[in-house]
Amino acid sequence: GDQCWFNDNATMSLNGKSTELVFEQGKGWHPSADTGEKVEKLTGAVNGDKGTAGVDGVGEHWKITATDGTQYFFGLNRLPG
Repeated sequence: GDQCWFNDNATMSLNGKSTELVFEQGKGWHPSADTGEKVEKLTGAVNGDKGTAGVDGVGEHWKITATDGTQYFFGLNRLPG
């Protein structure tokens, strides 16, 4: 089967820049070029993600809070189509 999400791996594209998101025990998720954004991997969105038992939760999505307090959500909603 498809194992593309078996390991923790993610890339974020925001405001014309892309960066890898990395997970560190005790620190959580953050951009690899740590520039102060708060990165949260959340669950519970109604986005069609069914999760994988024992790996992640249903409705996985991301919340990024910029240093100025602006919040960005990735994968929060299910788009038509």
